[in-house]
Amino acid sequence: MVGEVYNYYISNGRMYDYGDRQVDFFNDGFHALINFDFKSDAHMSYEKLFTKYDVALNGPLVGKSVLNYISSHDDGGPFDKERKMAMDAGTKLLLTQGAAQIYYGDETARTLTARAEGDATLRSFMNWNEMNQTDKKAIMTHWQKIGLIQKTPPRGWSRSPPKISDALRFQSHLKKRYYRRCCGHRPRSHQRLWHGRCLHPHHQWPGKRCLLGQNPKSYRWKSKGGQGQGVFVRKDLDR
Repeated sequence: MVGEVYNYYISNGRMYDYGDRQVDFFNDGFHALINFDFKSDAHMSYEKLFTKYDVALNGPLVGKSVLNYISSHDDGGPFDKERKMAMDAGTKLLLTQGAAQIYYGDETARTLTARAEGDATLRSFMNWNEMNQTDKKAIMTHWQKIGLIQKTPPRGWSRSPPKISDALRFQSHLKKRYYRRCCGHRPRSHQRLWHGRCLHPHHQWPGKRCLLGQNPKSYRWKSKGGQGQGVFVRKDLDR
């Protein structure tokens, strides 16, 4: 069961401070609380952010969780209100430990500065009419692919946070669209995408595994038939 205690911060661990007393809502049946800390924490570097949440969720909050968000229907101080870092926001929200609350339009950079009064500025119409724009499509696709990590977490994900180098490499490869062309669909070698896991949907099927997931440096691209066709072959077997 997820609870909302206004201004609960993961930084405070299990306790919520009313000023005159402290209450442990996790001890009263809640499995997780909405985390009002994340919208500010998202300004941290990847490594500091991931480390903070790893320490908290495997320390004071072990066995419990939090629900992170970057924007909501009534929070006037969202992360990236101008939507200038929409991809970065998705990467941080979906890769940080804890559950993720996606407010409608986070994944499409829907405006949070509509001409209205009060919280209505945060509740503009969904920007379906912008989905033909290249930049909006790219943002939504990025969020969709990052979401695969939540669906099938890498081995060891729950025990240690992703390192900054891995996170940036992962985001870089998504931008280059390697996930569309893995293992024989792109005439160039590339590194593994995330902890040796290929994220192409084809290789999520049972019994299917990306060859590059074993050891990227052990394979090379071998053209066959032209027009970008070919296969990856083991270097030691292709003399």
